[in-house]
Amino acid sequence: MPQKAWIAFSCVACFAMGAQITPRQHDAIHNDNFRPTQRLIKKQKARSMAKITRKEALEKAYRHCGKDLLSIVLTHRTQRLYYDIRGKRCHIEIDAIDGSLRSIP
Repeated sequence: MPQKAWIAFSCVACFAMGAQITPRQHDAIHNDNFRPTQRLIKKQKARSMAKITRKEALEKAYRHCGKDLLSIVLTHRTQRLYYDIRGKRCHIEIDAIDGSLRSIP
């Protein structure tokens, strides 16, 4: 798929919940190069775009799920940058831009 068509598709498909990142920001963190150093650089760019810190996301998750959390990962899907947090009985996503919380059944 040509790059312009892909950007247009990703912009159209991104109207989910939460704040959105721009297509240029999305391209900056999209991991199309699998060298370990490039992966680290892309993760650092994603962390610098997040307005909610990992610590703040953990505090929200503790209030919602309790202390039994298993993992927290900063990731993106289309134009959303979010923390994917999983616990023993709980799975939530916290938007890294505006801090909104979404519970996953």
